[in-house]
Formats: sequence, C-alpha cells, structure tokens
Amino acid sequence: MKAQRPKSVQSSTYHDRCGCGDIFTTCSDNLDNKLFEVFATLGKAGGCGQANKTSIGKLISVALRSGTDPNDLIKAIDGVSCHKANPVIGIPSCIDAVAKAIKQHQANKKP
Repeated sequence: MKAQRPKSVQSSTYHDRCGCGDIFTTCSDNLDNKLFEVFATLGKAGGCGQANKTSIGKLISVALRSGTDPNDLIKAIDGVSCHKANPVIGIPSCIDAVAKAIKQHQANKKP
C-alpha cells in the first residue's frame, strides 16, 4: 500500500551538472526520517527533458511510498548514460545525477 503524504516533510535539494545543464534533485523524508519522495528538475523550463525528470521523480516517489528500499532504486539508475554524457563533468546522465543525489541524501542522515 502506498503511504499517504504528510502535510509537511523535511527536504534537501542537491545541485549537479549533467550534459543537459543544471539538475536539482530534492529528497524528502517522512516523519520516521525515511526517504519518502524525490523531485528532479532541470535548470531550464519545459521540454521533453524536463518531462522525463518530472516522471522519474514521480516513479521513484511511488516506489518509496510503497516500501522500496532506496538502495534498490540507486542500483537501478546509478551509472545510466545518455547521448549528452560529458566525461569532463563525470556525470553520464541526468538520471545518474538523481542516483548520486539520493545516495548523498542517504549518507547525510544521522544514525
């Protein structure tokens, strides 16, 4: 069963650069300090790329709210590359940047 969203959550936003430009990933925790939802936004408005980032955030959020382990989600999308991969930046895709943000968010939590 998908958990209901509380009225307020604690969130952190992570910034990175990928081949498409700036990407901002917001990771939110529920009241139990468990990763609960993810939003991904490109620094530029509109277009197919932004629609894909919005969709991946929604899919990740549904998975998290349904009990999926964040580490399983990281494994699923970490290292995904695309045609705009830039080896100088070191981020092979926007999706990989989302995985790195989730990984960083999980690592920043206090035990």
